[in-house]
Amino acid sequence: ARKRSLRLRDLDGAELIVPPPNRPHRTNLEQSLTAAGIDWTIAVESEGLPMTLEFAALGVGLAVVAGCVRPAEGMVTCRITDLRPVTFHAIHRPKALADPRVAELLTRIRAGLPTAAKRAAARQDAASTHRRPASA
Repeated sequence: ARKRSLRLRDLDGAELIVPPPNRPHRTNLEQSLTAAGIDWTIAVESEGLPMTLEFAALGVGLAVVAGCVRPAEGMVTCRITDLRPVTFHAIHRPKALADPRVAELLTRIRAGLPTAAKRAAARQDAASTHRRPASA
């Protein structure tokens, strides 16, 4: 049976497929691995998710990607439980919530959020509906 989750220490000695230097994902990954004392090497630097997934499918190395990424057929994913969390923001124009497509997208995103994040998002929405747009 395959593991459902990993810890950073499970990546010790791994050859990783990583973004180019100074990219946010690369920086977060390097900081997490360094803080955990993990030795790793770069298998290849990859520009963009499609190329990263292709390199992983070819067996070039391991790729650490966001949890929302669907693996290619025959590939498996394992959650890394002690990797630093990353905050994402949904940015939209103030009146975009009137568009049912935008409202549905935000609803679907929130459905996957932990409870504390849902409360924070609801507070943010309430605050933004009471703001007046800045005049040009």
